[in-house]
Formats: sequence, structure tokens, C-alpha cells
Amino acid sequence: MVINQYDVVLVNLDPTIGVECQKTRPCVVVSTNDMNNALMTVIIAPMTSTQRGWKFRPLITGPKHKSELALDQIRSIDKSRIVKILGQLDATDQVAVYMILKELFV
Repeated sequence: MVINQYDVVLVNLDPTIGVECQKTRPCVVVSTNDMNNALMTVIIAPMTSTQRGWKFRPLITGPKHKSELALDQIRSIDKSRIVKILGQLDATDQVAVYMILKELFV
């Protein structure tokens, strides 16, 4: 399975600890294509239907409805946790995610 940056993937996040996002849910791949091709892991951010309006949780168009992308819950996962690819973020959402990631890590 080829995984690309900004793909929306269904991921089994269990087991988790504490307040980590849990269960099987849509996530967005935020790692670069070079990393995704070279490694057996990808970096994802989970999507959540709970809208808190926080600056670091952009509202994006998910596979079923608008969701917040929990960029505060970024984690690296083994590709075997990915159940299937659901689609890809549109260009506007990709830019919004990129700008927040840039602000978080630069």
C-alpha cells in the first residue's frame, strides 16, 4: 500500500494510554512522501468530531463531515495499523495543515 502525505487513512490507534486519541478513526498522514516510502512507519494526526476551536486544530473536510485535525496528538505509527486509505485532503486543507505544522515546529 502506497501512503502519501495528506492521505486520509483509517487507523486502529488502540492500545492507548491516558488522554491519547483512541479507537479506529480517520487520521491524516503528515510525514513526507520520502519518509513514507523509506520507513515502515508514518506520522499521523487523528481527526476528531469534537470541535474545540483551538488554533492548532484546523477544521478540515473529512470523509463524512467537517472534523478537527488534532495536531496536538501527532504520533508515529507502524503502517500495519492502517486499515485502509479513505482519500486525500483537498489543497486548501493541505495548506492550512502545513501552516500550523510550520508554526508548531519552526
